[in-house]
Amino acid sequence: MIRLFLVDDEMMIRQGIRYAIHWEENGIVICGEAANGRAALRSMPTCNPDIVIADIQMPQMDGFNCLEKAREILPHIKVIILTGYSSHDYMAQAIRSGAFDYLEKPAESQEILNAVLRAKRQIHLEQEDSQRNEDLRQLLNATSNLSRAWLIQNIFTSGLLDEFCCRVGKLLDMPLGGDIRYHLMLLRPVGEAIWPILTALAEKFHTNMLRHLVSFGLVGGFMDAGLSRQEIVRRLEEIPGLNHMCVTPVLIVESIDPLRQGQEAYALASAKLEKYYLYEPGSILFLDMSEKEPAAAPLDYPAFLEQIERAALCVEKGQMEDALDICESTLDMLVAARPDNRSFFCMVQHMLFHMAHAMHRDDLLAQLSETVAAMPSVAAIRTEFHRLIQREKMSVAAESPLIQNVMAYMKKHYAEPLTVADVAGMSFLSPTYFGRLFKQELNISFKNYLTILRIQEAKRLLRDTNMRNYEIATRIGFTSYKLFALSFQKTTGMSANEYRAKCRKI
Repeated sequence: MIRLFLVDDEMMIRQGIRYAIHWEENGIVICGEAANGRAALRSMPTCNPDIVIADIQMPQMDGFNCLEKAREILPHIKVIILTGYSSHDYMAQAIRSGAFDYLEKPAESQEILNAVLRAKRQIHLEQEDSQRNEDLRQLLNATSNLSRAWLIQNIFTSGLLDEFCCRVGKLLDMPLGGDIRYHLMLLRPVGEAIWPILTALAEKFHTNMLRHLVSFGLVGGFMDAGLSRQEIVRRLEEIPGLNHMCVTPVLIVESIDPLRQGQEAYALASAKLEKYYLYEPGSILFLDMSEKEPAAAPLDYPAFLEQIERAALCVEKGQMEDALDICESTLDMLVAARPDNRSFFCMVQHMLFHMAHAMHRDDLLAQLSETVAAMPSVAAIRTEFHRLIQREKMSVAAESPLIQNVMAYMKKHYAEPLTVADVAGMSFLSPTYFGRLFKQELNISFKNYLTILRIQEAKRLLRDTNMRNYEIATRIGFTSYKLFALSFQKTTGMSANEYRAKCRKI
C-alpha cells in the first residue's frame, strides 16, 4: 500500500479528500494528517508517507517550507501542492521546491485521485530502478565490466582513496595514478536510446575507453588522453544518428587526472547538462577545467509575464513583427537567467501557449506541447516562434480590406444576433454577393465563421471561469443551450464538459 499524508489548515478539505475518494480500492491508505506544516513534520517520521498533499498558506509554517524540510527527512516523498492561489509565482516556486504536481482549489475528487495515482506510478518506477541497482551491485564481484563501471562511478561521486583506486584499477587492467591522464566524455540520452549509445561508444572507443558509466541518467567514461580532438570527433561522427539519440551535446573534459580531478570534471560537465537547451543536440564540445559558468541574471518574473502579455496584445492587433521582436527579447531574458532545464521548458511552453491563445489557435496546443516535450535547443525554439507568427501573418495577409473590416466587426459583436443580411447591408452589398465573397476569401461560410468565433470565446470561458454551460451559451449569442451544445461538439469534437475537464488536467 502507498501511504498518503494530508496537510491543510481547513478540516473540511482534509475530510473531503479523506472520505470522498475510495483510496484503498486504488492501493492507497491515508496514514495521517496535520493542520499546519510544523505539526506535519512532527508526524511524518512516524507515519513515513510516500505521498503528501499540502496547502501553501497555513499558520506556523507554509507549504513550501514544509515541502523542503520534509524532503530532508524523507527524500523519497512526492509532494502535491493543493492551493487556492493560481499565481504564476506560486507555481514557479513549487517547481523550484521540487513539488511533484500543482493543483488549484477547488479541485475535483477525480483530479486529486489522478495526481496521486501519477505519483504512485512514479514511486513504483523508482522502486523498480532501486531493485535493478541492487541486482547490479550483487553482480559487481562476478563481472569485470561492471566492476570497471563501479570504479569509474565512485571516482566521480564518492571520492575513494587514491591507493584503493590504484590497487583495484590494476586488478581490472585500468592503469590509474602517477602521470596517467584521460579525457572524460559525458552526455545525457533520451530514454531507451541509452543502449544504442553504449553499444556504439564501446565499438568506437574499444581500445581506449575505460568502459562505460551509467549514473544519474548520464552516460560516459574515461578515454585515453592520447586521442586527439580530431580523432575523437571522427569516431563520434561515425555513430549513426547520434544527434537523434541524445538531447544533449557530447561534453568532453580534456586531459585530467581521474583520481584528483574526476569529481571536479564531472561537476563541470553536469552543470553544462543542467542547461543543455543552450546547445544543439549531438554537438561536440570540448571543455576546459578552468572554464567558469557565466553569471546568471536574476529573472524578473513579473516583467517576464508582462512581456508575454505585450506580445499577445500585438498579435491581437495584427502587429506580428512587434510580437516577434517581443518574443525574441523575452526569450533572451529567459536565457540570461540560465534556469535549469525543467524550469526553462516550462516557461517556454507558457510563452507558446499564450501566443496560440492570442491567435485563437487552440488547435495548435497539442503540437506545441509535443515541440516543447522534445526539449529543443534555444535556436529551435526561436524557429518555432518565427513559424508560429509567420503562419498568422500569412493568414492575415490573404484577406481583403473589406473582409478584414468585417472580421474585426464580427470579433467585437459575435454575441449579437448577426446575419449575413445585416453585415452585407453595412457594406452596401447584396447578401448573396457578400456571402459568396466572404467564403471565397476565407474558405469558410459567414455562418460557420461566426460559430467559430463564439465557440472560441466559449472555450476561453470554460477554461478560465466557473460559469455554467447554459450561462456561457447565452453570453456568446446562442439562442438555445441545445444549439450551443451541438455546435460545440461539432466544432471541437468533444462536449463542453469534456473540454473543461481536459483543460483542468492540463
